[in-house]
Amino acid sequence: MIILYHAGGARDFQLLSPKIEQAELRKLLYNAKLLLNSRGYVGAAQTLSSIDFSLSDATNNFNDEFCVLHAEVPLEKYELIQEQYSTSGKEDFAQIADIFRELGAYIRFIVCDLKLSDTTVVRSPDPVITSEVLRQTLDDVEALIQARSPTSCVDRIHTALHSYLQAVCDTHGIAYEPDASITHLFKTLRNEHPALANLGPRTDDIEKILRAFASIMDALNPIRNRASAAHPNVELLGTDEAVLVINVTRTLLHYLDSKFSSK
Repeated sequence: MIILYHAGGARDFQLLSPKIEQAELRKLLYNAKLLLNSRGYVGAAQTLSSIDFSLSDATNNFNDEFCVLHAEVPLEKYELIQEQYSTSGKEDFAQIADIFRELGAYIRFIVCDLKLSDTTVVRSPDPVITSEVLRQTLDDVEALIQARSPTSCVDRIHTALHSYLQAVCDTHGIAYEPDASITHLFKTLRNEHPALANLGPRTDDIEKILRAFASIMDALNPIRNRASAAHPNVELLGTDEAVLVINVTRTLLHYLDSKFSSK
């Protein structure tokens, strides 16, 4: 844990329940950023925007009552926050605490915990057949997994697959409609690309797997539209389900690029 701010007194604390509901927290954070900017504390406002803080009631061994502004972040983000705090960030966090007190929340601590990794993702592909959009979206997926969460990049991995299938069609001169979905593009490639004509000694079994992938692609479209950050959806995929989407898409990308780039 990094203690980014401590108002004084005992250094121990135990988190209790959330101080306010999520809607009220968003309102409080928004107004805190407005106040910080209006006072000229631009760095503090940017810091508050860049970290996904929660606000909880807390106590200690002396039964003091106060609030703790806390966040749990992945390793890369954790190291960036540590570096910022060690250099120029101490004043920013003190200014944040002052503004919160002005808005009615007595902040004794601002802390950051390391989010322990408990999921394994398939290695990001480095496709031979590529495009600028594809390279950018694959980079986005990797960055978002490290800096935020698998859930935050579900829409980007969908875009990566879409871009890859388009790039294969463009590279091999296979025609497709401009608004063709990933399902349609995959079906077109299965029918027209010579790399998928010879699937080895267990062709029927591999065909079953490819048909299963077609069904998965069909499910990825509503997931992307209704359960990802692509749109302002109320409910998003959980971490485990997001990792499933990322892993199955990356696995397919690894296989397809191996097949298509050899022809």
